[in-house]
Order: sequence, then C-alpha cells, then structure tokens
Amino acid sequence: MKDVGPDLPSVRAFVAIRLDDATRSALRAEIDRLRAAAPYVAWVPAENLHVTLKFLGHVEANSLDEVTAGLEAAVRDSVPFDLEIRGLGAFPTPTRARVVWAGVRAGREAMGALAGRIEAALEPVGFPREARP
Repeated sequence: MKDVGPDLPSVRAFVAIRLDDATRSALRAEIDRLRAAAPYVAWVPAENLHVTLKFLGHVEANSLDEVTAGLEAAVRDSVPFDLEIRGLGAFPTPTRARVVWAGVRAGREAMGALAGRIEAALEPVGFPREARP
C-alpha cells in the first residue's frame, strides 16, 4: 500500500457492497438481540452495515482518482447479482469478539469474482492482493 505522510490528507477507505433495506432491518433485529447481551460493544449503526470486498486503509486524497478509475474498470462489465445473508459469527472468537460478521450464503461466487476483479484492478495502483480468499 502507498505510504501516507503525516501532513497529507487521507481517508480511511474500503470497497463494499451496500446491503438492501430488508437485509439491514433483519440484521438490526439480530444486533438489538446481541446488544442486550453485550452492552460494552460499540455496535455499527444498521445504515452502515455492508459486505467488505477489500480494505484499503488510509488512502491519500490525491490518489482517490486513480483508485476510482481502477474500481470503475473492475465493475464495468459486472452484472447485478443477489446475496443471501445467513448466520452470524465473530472474530477473533465469540467470547472476545472485535467484529461480528454475517455470512454470505447465496451469491458467493459472483461476489468472489467481483472481489477478484477489484484486487486485480487496484494492485497496479499500490494495493497488494490479500493472501486470504
């Protein structure tokens, strides 16, 4: 990843799929249930729930045009697809959860292909491919 200097403006960025209202509403109900059992957790507002395809980290503001162009190329020939969200998990462990995640059941292949195109498009502009699937 490109280095971000201390005096350069940057944004913390990631590439994600925004969830539809019905899915966010269903997840909100689960979050409300979990919130009662874990009041110490800082829960993300339901309107911010998403499926992350690639975390970019801090990106210099002057690099955003290059990143945007790479993303536009990656999605240019994409076709819409549906996701089915099922199941919850946490890492590093459920008892020491830092992140609660919802699994993707249907649409994984299309989502994986899109993520692969994003990885390929952003690698030349300084964002290495992730080792994990």
